[in-house]
Amino acid sequence: MTITYKLPGHLDSAVAAPLASELTDRCGQPICIDAGEVTFVGTLPLQILVAARKQWAEDEQSFQIAPLSQAFVASVEGLGVSLQDINATDTGLAAGEGRA
Repeated sequence: MTITYKLPGHLDSAVAAPLASELTDRCGQPICIDAGEVTFVGTLPLQILVAARKQWAEDEQSFQIAPLSQAFVASVEGLGVSLQDINATDTGLAAGEGRA
């Protein structure tokens, strides 16, 4: 069974440690991370998501980030990370949003 974990709206350095802890607690299980309401992604939380994606791949477990807010996509791509690197699918953009 796939676990769903909803990201907080503002992913800055203050949420990095709790995010890492929450993901560590779910390690070894298929997960879908809901980024549909994210308004900002900082470098440290993004690094945690990249590392988590790699860990889930090593554990041969499903890891996906969907749906995605437009702000999540813009922040991630603005920091030079491709959506593929974190297995994020933009087909799940939050209702009413589209990529420019």
